Formats: sequence, C-alpha cells, structure tokens
Amino acid sequence: MKLRKSLCLMISFFIISASISVFAAAVGAAAGEPVFEALSYPDEALTPFSEEMLSRAVGADGYEANKGYDETGLYVSPYWTAEAAGATVPVYAALSYDGTCGGVLQSFTAVFVSDFGDGLTFRLRSAVHVKNADVRPYMYGVKCVVGGDTVTLTVRELGFYTVLINDDSQEYAITLFVREYADEEAEIAAFNVEYGAENVAVFDKGVYCADSLDTSGKSVFYFRRGSFFSANHVYDLLSEEEYAALPHREAFFLLSGRENVTVTGYATFDLNRLDRKERDPLLLTWCKNCSVSGMLFLNSPHWTFTLHDCENVEISDIACIGYRTNSDAINICCSRNVTVSGCFARNGDDCYSVKTTAGGIPSEHVVFDNCVAWSNKARCFGITGEDNSPINDVKFTNGAVVFHNVTWDLNRVSSLAVQVEYGGAPINDVLFENIEIHGEAGRPINVMITNKSITNCTIEGVVFRNITADGEERSRLAVKTVMSFIEKLKCFLYRLIIAIMPCASENESVSSLLPDGNRISVTFDNVRINGTKLNGANVTMFVQSSGGETIRTLS
Repeated sequence: MKLRKSLCLMISFFIISASISVFAAAVGAAAGEPVFEALSYPDEALTPFSEEMLSRAVGADGYEANKGYDETGLYVSPYWTAEAAGATVPVYAALSYDGTCGGVLQSFTAVFVSDFGDGLTFRLRSAVHVKNADVRPYMYGVKCVVGGDTVTLTVRELGFYTVLINDDSQEYAITLFVREYADEEAEIAAFNVEYGAENVAVFDKGVYCADSLDTSGKSVFYFRRGSFFSANHVYDLLSEEEYAALPHREAFFLLSGRENVTVTGYATFDLNRLDRKERDPLLLTWCKNCSVSGMLFLNSPHWTFTLHDCENVEISDIACIGYRTNSDAINICCSRNVTVSGCFARNGDDCYSVKTTAGGIPSEHVVFDNCVAWSNKARCFGITGEDNSPINDVKFTNGAVVFHNVTWDLNRVSSLAVQVEYGGAPINDVLFENIEIHGEAGRPINVMITNKSITNCTIEGVVFRNITADGEERSRLAVKTVMSFIEKLKCFLYRLIIAIMPCASENESVSSLLPDGNRISVTFDNVRINGTKLNGANVTMFVQSSGGETIRTLS
C-alpha cells in the first residue's frame, strides 16, 4: 500500500490530470476556496421518473413485490436541485422504502473533494416549502440554515450527510456523498507500474450492460468516476420453486480464490432489472489480502456485498440504496480480519451484519467503523440470523442510525442486534461503541435467541458503550423468547443465586437453571435512551429481560 502511494505521488508530478479542468475553482482558486469535482452520469444511465414508480417500493415479501423492471433505477431527483460553492451539481435519486408511507425517493449528490478550503457550502433547493431541516449524523457536527425553499450547510470533512426537512420527513430526504478526490490518471499509472498494465482492468466513464463482469486474470479493477453498470435480466423468478430450479448463477461481480486483488474507483452498479434473488451483486469467496472501495449499489435484489470464508479484507466507502427484501448491504460471513469503514446503507433489509452461514468456519476480528445505516425493513448493525460457527471479537464503532422505522417483529428487528435464529454456536466479545440512533420506531437494542429449538447457546461479553438512542419500545434481552412459569421461576432462582454468590455464575449446576442451557451476558456502559442514562435502578424501565440474562450497568 505504501509503495502504491509513493508511486502515485511520483507519477503525479509528470501527469497533468485532465480532470483538473472540471474542478470547481481548481486553477487559480483564491485561498480558502474549496476544490472539488461533482459526479455526473451519462444520459443513457437515467430513467425518466414518474410518481407511480413509488408504488413499486413496498414492504411486502415475495417475488412479485420485489421483481425487477426493464430500465435502470437511477433518476434525476424531482425534489431537489443543488449548488456547491456556487457551482451547480447534479442531484440524482433512487427508490427506497420508509415503513410508513411506503415508496419514497432517496435523493443524493456526490462530490469528490481535494481541498475543503474554509469549507464547502451546499445550497439545496427543494421542490416543496421547507419549514425546518436537520442534518444527520450529529457526529459530523454540521448545522443548516433554512430560508424559504432552500437549505444551506457547510461541510469540512468527508462523509455522508443526510438532510431531513419538515419535521424529519423521510419522503424528501437528500444525502450528500462527500468523498475523497483521486487523480485517476496518476492512480492508474501507479497500478500499472506496480502490477503491470496487463494486470490492471480500467473501466472508463460510460454505461455498461452485462450479465456479469469478467474478473479473471486481473489484480486491479479500476472504475473511473461516472462508470455505470446495468446488470442484464436473465432469469424470470416469481416463486421459490423457480428459484430452486435455476442452474448455478455467478454473482454480477465475483472474486473467488483470489489473493492481493484491489477493486477501487467510483462505479455505480444498477441491479434494477434483476428479479428477486436472481444474482448477487458483489461476492468474494475464499479470498485473502484484498481491498474493495468506492462502489454505489442501486436496488439490489439479494445480499448486496458478501464475504464468505475470506481473510484480511479491507472494505471502504461503499454506498447502497434500495428497497427490496433480502437486500442486505454488507454481510461478513465466516471470515476473519475484516475492516469495513466509511460506508452508507439505506436498503430493504439488514445493513451491516456478521454471520456464520456454514459450520466449522468462524467469523472473528471484524470491525465496522464510521458507517451510517438507515434500515427500512430489518436491522442496522449486528450479528444477525445465521450462527452456525463461533463468532468472536466483533466491533461496531463510531456509527450512526439515521432512521430505524421497523416494527414488524420486535423480537427479530432492532437498530443494534445480536440475534441468533439459526445454529446456536458461541458468540463472544461483541462491542457496540459510540453509536447514535435516531428515529427508532421499535427497539434500539436486542440480544436474543429466538429459535426455540436452539440449546446451550452462549452469548457472552456483549458491551454497549456510549450509545445514544430514542426508542418507542423497550429493548430486549432473552435467552428464550417464550417461557413457561416453571422456566421463569428457575430464572428467578438463577438470578437470586448469582446475586448472592457472583462466582456461582460459572457453576454448571446454577447455569442448568437457565432454559435450554442458553446464556447471555450484556454490559451497558454510558447508554442513554430517550435522554436517560441506564443504571442499576432504572435499567428495567428501558430493557426487558426474561430473567436468565446477566446484566451489568456501568456509571
């Protein structure tokens, strides 16, 4: 990595980047003025928007409700126009779902910044009157000013800034993708020197239609800004039976059994034409020492970006927008030493998850840092569903939930989750730290074993630290979701014994009082829900437990 950066710097001295000419205030800019480039797409990447398209984005499961359409899923936003530092920047949109009024548009504009100067100021003009506005996440510390139909804000660092107007309506949300500018010519030249030009695949700005991308024989896949990939519809899928009868289908972008591969640049992958579960957008299996960054995925029909049995992978600056059920954003499955940083997801299922989908292959040493989530149908951050092998040392840090408007099953969905639905392998050392949660219509936190057939499952060392959340429902911890009177009585005895003799919690005869031998241990350290800090006296007001869980609160 250091060699690549050095080469890039050396080559930059001899390459005059063509992109300089399209910078806003790039040449001869006065001191303090920002230097940036706005993302634009070719016209053929766009589909004309009509209001009836909103009815496609529904909350229902099933193939008909989540089918593909014979067009791209990218539109010019009908709700917003924008200026950055006085220059007009395009505003685009894709379908999403908000859980209350159904289908909505997620508008977005993207800029690539090389110098913030004294700050990059955006003027966002709305098609509807703006009463008030808010900028999330709060961790960015950005305020806005409202005047008539215009929202003005100034940013000074990279990030994903979501502006909500009119009492936090989700109907007219716009997100600013403020990303780091790269000299594409210099980076490509550096990759050519390091790997050899024959091992570097470069995709120029333009529209590409394909069944899948050829990933054979290359060490670097470089996507220039404005490259747009539309996945071809191949298989009609309207039922589970049709899905089961399909032949093997490779992901749209697949890396399998590869080492030392870099995928970088700023491509947009549009999956709008695909039926539900037709193909995975991006899949890495049995890969080592790889990095993936910069992609935007629109309306994925299935798990969007998945790792399976991979080691030493860096993922950064990924964005997902969509509405379809099963469109998990980033799933780390049966993989080790993985870092996911600086990502944005507003999609129709889980956002950032760790799983073990196969036996005998653990997930461990996984970090999600500085990621922004907006879950329309499921969970935002956590260990979700499949737990067929041990999961150890997982961290979710410095994150934010813009909205979590999900209440269809309070035992299965929450903003932060350790959720065991299949398997029941041990889970140890899971940290949620420095996370802000907004718009929580259900439960902020769940640590649950929901499958009644799971026995002897241990979930230990789960820590929630420096969490702020609102929430209309109590969080829940449960070794078993439904218990008989006798089981509840045994749990009461268990808690009484360990309160009197804490060391007895390790005694097998005491643990045997727990239903099905399941154990959960959770620590709350500086957790605030609806403005109140949890402590030993009030924790039961905000967290429902079954009685068999070990709960600690720290001041």
